[in-house]
Amino acid sequence: HRNISIIFATIKDSCFQLIIKQWTMKRKKKNMYKKSVNAGSKFRWHRFLVKGIAGILIILGLMGGGYVFWRNHTGKIADGLYQLQTAKYYNSTTKTWMDGKPGYEGTKLKDFMRVEDQEAKEYTYYTFESSYGSFDNVSPIDFETGKNYKVSAWSRTFKPLVTPKDYQKEVHSIVQKYYKASALVSQKDIDQMEKKLIDLYKRRSEGKISYEAKGNQLTVIIFDKKGKVIEKRSYKRLSGKDAKQLDANYQKAVKRYKRGNK
Repeated sequence: HRNISIIFATIKDSCFQLIIKQWTMKRKKKNMYKKSVNAGSKFRWHRFLVKGIAGILIILGLMGGGYVFWRNHTGKIADGLYQLQTAKYYNSTTKTWMDGKPGYEGTKLKDFMRVEDQEAKEYTYYTFESSYGSFDNVSPIDFETGKNYKVSAWSRTFKPLVTPKDYQKEVHSIVQKYYKASALVSQKDIDQMEKKLIDLYKRRSEGKISYEAKGNQLTVIIFDKKGKVIEKRSYKRLSGKDAKQLDANYQKAVKRYKRGNK
C-alpha cells in the first residue's frame, strides 16, 4: 500500500508539473501574440503618421509654390514706355520736398522709362523753348549707355545692372566725347555735371529703389543707404500709338544731337 501511495503521489506531481508547463507555454504564446499585435499596430500607426506628414508637406509645398508664382507674376512690370507724371525729391539742405517735374525755365520735361524683359532704362528728355523756336533735347549719358536696372519681381525693387565704378568709367568716357568747354559752358560746369551724375547713381546703388505697379501706373520710391526716402517718381504706361510717337520723336532728337556734336 505504501508503494502504491508513493507511485500515486509521483504520478500526481508529474501531472501537476505538466499542467504548469502547458499553462506557462500558453502564457508565453499569448504574450508573444500580444507583442506581435502591438508591434503591428505601432507599425501601422507610424506608417500612417509618416504618410500624414508627407501629405502635409506636399500641400505646403504646393501652397508655397503657388505663392511664389503669384508674387513673381504680380510683381512684374509690363514692357513698354512709361512717361513721367510727377517727380519729387528731398532737399537735405532746406529739409523740404521739392517738385522736380517743372524742370528749368523754358523747358518742358518729357522724361520716360523703357522696360523690356524686366530690365529698365531711364531717359532724360525735354523740349527747350526760346525766341528762336523750340527743339527737343536729350542726354548722351542715356543713349550711349545700356539698361540701368534689373526688375526684381519678388522684392518689388530695381537692382543696378552696373557697378558705380563701371558706371563712372562709362560716364567719364561719354563726357569726354560729347562735352567740350566753350563760351557757354565752362570745364568746371562739365566736371560738376559729371560728378552729379556719378553721385546720383552711387547713392541709388547704395540705397534701395522700390516700385509699385498697378495697371498702367508705376510708382518708384528711392531710399538712401540709411533707409530714408529721398525721391518719389510716378509714371504712366503709354498706349501703343503714344509710345511709338514718343519713341520716334526721341530717336529723331538723338540723331539731331549726334549731328550737332560731331
